Amino acid sequence: MEIATKRVSWSVPDMNSILRAIFLVCLVAILSYLTSQLGGALVLHPQMLSPLWPGCAILVAVLLLTRRRIWPILIATALATFAFYDLRSGVPVGSVLRLVLADMVEIIIAASLVSYFFDGVLRLDSINALAKYSLFAVILAPVVVSFLGGLAWTGSYWMNWRVSFFSEAIAFLTLPPAIVGWASRGLPWLQKSRAYYLEAAALLAALTLFGFLIFVPPGNSTPPALLYGLVPFLLWAALRFGSTGVSTAMIIIAVQSIWGAVHGHGPFTGQVPLDNVLSLQLFLLFATVPFMILAVLVEEHNNSQRALKKSEEKFSVAFQECPSAFDLTRMKDDRYLEVNEAFEHFTGYHRDELIGRTPFDIRLWENPSYRVELLTKLRQEGKLRNQEVRFRTRHGGIRIGLASAELIEIDGEQCLLSVTSDITELQKAQELRLRHAAIVESSDDAIISKDLDGNIVSWNAAAQRLFGYSESEIVGRPVRRLIPHELLQEEEVLRQGLITGECVERYETVRIAKDGKPMPVSLTMSLIRDAAGAISGFSMIIRDITDRKRADQDLLESEDRFRLVADSTPVLIWMAGIDKLCNFFNKAWLNFTGRTLEQEMGEGWASGVHPDDLERCLGIYSGAFGARVDFEMEYRLRRSDGKYRWIVDYGVPRFGADGSFRGYIGSCIDITERKLTAESLEDLSGRLITAQEEERTRIARELHDDFSQRLALLGIGLSRLWKKRPDSAEEERVLVRELWNQTQEISSDVHRLSHQLHSSKLQHVGLGPALIGLCEEIGEKCGIQIEFADYGVPTDIPKDVALCLFRVAQEALSNVVKHSRAKECRVELSDASSRIRLRVVDAGSGFDAALWSTDAGIGLVGMRERLRLVGGGLSVKSAPTQGTEILAEVPLSFSGNKVLVK
Repeated sequence: MEIATKRVSWSVPDMNSILRAIFLVCLVAILSYLTSQLGGALVLHPQMLSPLWPGCAILVAVLLLTRRRIWPILIATALATFAFYDLRSGVPVGSVLRLVLADMVEIIIAASLVSYFFDGVLRLDSINALAKYSLFAVILAPVVVSFLGGLAWTGSYWMNWRVSFFSEAIAFLTLPPAIVGWASRGLPWLQKSRAYYLEAAALLAALTLFGFLIFVPPGNSTPPALLYGLVPFLLWAALRFGSTGVSTAMIIIAVQSIWGAVHGHGPFTGQVPLDNVLSLQLFLLFATVPFMILAVLVEEHNNSQRALKKSEEKFSVAFQECPSAFDLTRMKDDRYLEVNEAFEHFTGYHRDELIGRTPFDIRLWENPSYRVELLTKLRQEGKLRNQEVRFRTRHGGIRIGLASAELIEIDGEQCLLSVTSDITELQKAQELRLRHAAIVESSDDAIISKDLDGNIVSWNAAAQRLFGYSESEIVGRPVRRLIPHELLQEEEVLRQGLITGECVERYETVRIAKDGKPMPVSLTMSLIRDAAGAISGFSMIIRDITDRKRADQDLLESEDRFRLVADSTPVLIWMAGIDKLCNFFNKAWLNFTGRTLEQEMGEGWASGVHPDDLERCLGIYSGAFGARVDFEMEYRLRRSDGKYRWIVDYGVPRFGADGSFRGYIGSCIDITERKLTAESLEDLSGRLITAQEEERTRIARELHDDFSQRLALLGIGLSRLWKKRPDSAEEERVLVRELWNQTQEISSDVHRLSHQLHSSKLQHVGLGPALIGLCEEIGEKCGIQIEFADYGVPTDIPKDVALCLFRVAQEALSNVVKHSRAKECRVELSDASSRIRLRVVDAGSGFDAALWSTDAGIGLVGMRERLRLVGGGLSVKSAPTQGTEILAEVPLSFSGNKVLVK
């Protein structure tokens, strides 16, 4: 089974982040301490012999799953943890230092060499890969660590060396392949079938149970013959789960066998503990190696099969997806064995209609005898190349193909593999070229070609009509016969320009007819190249533009008349070409700005635009040019006396008679007085609203401080009067009680009216609580369910903004009660990008929002005017029977400057 890693993600953010590094350090520290405890639990006492030391092998597996830049931190963390555990276990300091040095060398050798020679991806899917891994991680690293680690313990050095070597070799042979194998599977492993999981679980459970019976039996010993009972399970793991399965199985066997030996159970217990350790290590080593080799061989075989299958699939895809038509027939009976999609498309037959039949059965060949001739030639030569053939399609059409064929042998039978390229369209293209030649001949434009020496090579009928020369008179003659003497140098310049890559299209010049009369023409020239791509001549398309020149003259006269009219009008008029540059200003414009036409031309006019309006003005201007649409914009333009005046500019695109875009024309009107009037009205409106709010506040204060108090005293007096009346005066008591109730209702109405005129909650507790109280008050009074939502609006809202939004909400809810007839309503207050939004939505009757801007009610106009004063805006979305949405937006900070928005 394949073992690969792509730097497994640990479900933590980027590897370069500090959090990821901390996570990996903590993980390595925990794993190192746990593996140290596990290694200590597997030590045979009192000799302190360890058959398996997993710490370094597990750390190397973790390093292979991470990037090298964090290796030093992880290695230092693990070594510090190993040293801490050893010191805590009573190991002498000198021995701890030697062990740390040995572990560090081993970890660096194993991790670095495996990562380098496997290009960072551990993949044990071949004998070569297993050999490289075994050389570096199972042999070289344990040998080095054994030389250093043998000095850390007392007793025979070579005996310590041997135990240390086998301990590390077994760990590296089992743990990294298992850890890296399972960690690298990821999503593909999770997509396995349920049967795969059940099989893996069954293998692990059976192996664990059988291993327990062998290595941890109830008695003190186990017959060695039972060790052979592990062979079926290891075969199962190798054949079904590959090297990852074998290494996992051997980890289970190693843990159980060592655990049994530590506790005096199993076949590896005896009088000489050292011999038992060596026997146990040799057993684990020689049990792992052959089955790992078997697993790798199985994986290598499976990979070869997959590669072969993939190669066959590629050939099949190439066969099927090739644009040329492939077909395979049996020579002895001419029956089709296989065809591709291109062949189906070429012939019109489906594959199922062709397999098992012959070309003669479906009458594929237009001339069947020609196929017989080709087969005879094929048998003689063994192959055919580029033979033009004609096929009859299923629907009776004729297709032309360029066929190649070769004899091949499949399963001992001689077969014919043919590939046919459809050249029907190529033949049509050749016919099209002939038709194109006919079109050239019938063109109204003169089409001429000349060679590199300047001699005319071809001459169509239109050229004869235009210049008066017949083909026999001009072909072979120099083209300069058609060019005025003073323009001969121009012809050479055009020729050199073409050669250097310049384009000559609709170049206006003059040519001479046979009668010597010059005529204006439009000239388009292009290069003629031969099959090798070399320049062999020039082609020229010449069009008589005499009529167009006359029309251009008429246009110039018309423009003169237009300029005369434009200069006599009091409106400011300008014109611009397709390059966006202005090319005309009338006298009214020039008199207004006090500048000359030369100063205003191009982009000079922009210098008179107010700096605050220039960027917006140019943006509208450029955007309209790009879209070819009308535009209207207002901006301030400097008058001749230096003062800026507001003007409104209307621009429309100009188009020629042929529909081509010619630029823009615009007219401007001074609207300064109108804007001043509008500003005065707006200022008046603001003062009226301010006065209204002040009057509301005054009336609300009087209602609350005067009338409410007086009504309260009246209620108290009526209450006392009711109590003083004897029980016998029942009618009088009832009358007093009714008067007291009416007084209470009037007091409540006065209080409510005072709150409507001026909300004390808004002043003292802020906008949010004030809106909550408003919704509850209107909901209780009118029987409407009003839901309020506050999405984190700050409390320090400017007073004018809070009052504006409160009044808008008050008016909107009043409209819901009066006009919408909705039973439910929702009010939302939110903060978005330094803007406060108030949204009131109901599902009532609604209205036509398109009529709002022209026929808006006084309530909507008031809301809009209030919002304008604080720099806000109002939008209304509604439709009959679809409910209404009112959205008010106000910036948290508003300077109060006048802003013009078109």
